Amino acid sequence: MVEQAQRLRYQVFSAEYDSDLGASTPGLDADAFDAQTDIAPALVYRDLARLYPTAVFVLTTRPREKWGAAMVRFCAKHRRMFQTLPFPDTDRYFTAMYGAWATMDANEWAAVYDKHVAEVAAFFDAEGKDRLLRLAVTRGEGYA
Repeated sequence: MVEQAQRLRYQVFSAEYDSDLGASTPGLDADAFDAQTDIAPALVYRDLARLYPTAVFVLTTRPREKWGAAMVRFCAKHRRMFQTLPFPDTDRYFTAMYGAWATMDANEWAAVYDKHVAEVAAFFDAEGKDRLLRLAVTRGEGYA
């Protein structure tokens, strides 16, 4: 199991995203962590769910339009840094997760958000609904 987890990043990016991203970075030893967050596990949540069948996943939700607008601002502010500076993998992660992220408008970001939420929900509907906690971050303690 540990060996599988260590190869996870390479396998996922090589097979599913036609990328060598994992080949240039050390393997992910998921057993070394109690939790993971951000874009990397969002790309491989299916694999993690299968490797760790008792793990619980948290899907944070928010108003799609606000998220789309926030991503436009975020990317405009950080685009150059993500594409060139000391973050060589960020552009590749973003492209794998979002597509042509550097030029997307708020509506395109909202569509990406809708697609991701729908895919996660469908996966866990099939895998086991009790493994997915939805956290509505803009509604205080609103759990769905």
